[in-house]
Amino acid sequence: ALTFGWRWLYDARRGAAMACVPSEAAEVAQVAWVRTDRHFNAAHRALWHLSRLRGGVSTSECASRTADVQVVYVGQDPATGHIGVDRNWQITAQTQVSFISKRYHFLFSLDLSPSCSVVDTSFKGFSTGTYLLDSLLPCLDDTLRLLLAPMAVCGVPFEPEVFITVIAQGCPAFNLRVLLQSFQVTRSNICHVMQVVREKFADLVRQQACWLQSVVNTDK
Repeated sequence: ALTFGWRWLYDARRGAAMACVPSEAAEVAQVAWVRTDRHFNAAHRALWHLSRLRGGVSTSECASRTADVQVVYVGQDPATGHIGVDRNWQITAQTQVSFISKRYHFLFSLDLSPSCSVVDTSFKGFSTGTYLLDSLLPCLDDTLRLLLAPMAVCGVPFEPEVFITVIAQGCPAFNLRVLLQSFQVTRSNICHVMQVVREKFADLVRQQACWLQSVVNTDK
């Protein structure tokens, strides 16, 4: 693995040395946003940046969608300017390169511990009058809808694929329950997804109530 890593670094450095040096008219890119369609760890990101040092990146590369690594935006900071048409930009060590992914996976853990069966007092000076347990699903619904809201990266539309896993844990009646696993959620099916979660969550709450009732009856 170490030999492979050094070989990869050597290839990246040689690619940087052999990169086409842009013309004097090419401007230095202040920022660059790169979208990846596969797992891109810190080493991959560093090598991608290193292999393009002093090289030119044009807007035509931004339009290419065939590769698993796509330059979404390159140019000046959006606060000061924007990319030009068919313009080459020079990547340097000062260019701030940010990586985003085509696909994201989220794990949501719903707390069913007895500590959630109390009135919400999170606001100073007054209470909402609702149980913390009752606020779990509305918070999950709001979070998912925010994740699915239309986004843009430097003016370029960006809508990643979102996959979620929802679990419930903390209840003394059971250790852990999986409500959804690696399910893709979209703006068109968010209502259906939340309905499934609500039904399974309500069943778990009933199991918790039955277990608590049995404990009380045993103590008597």
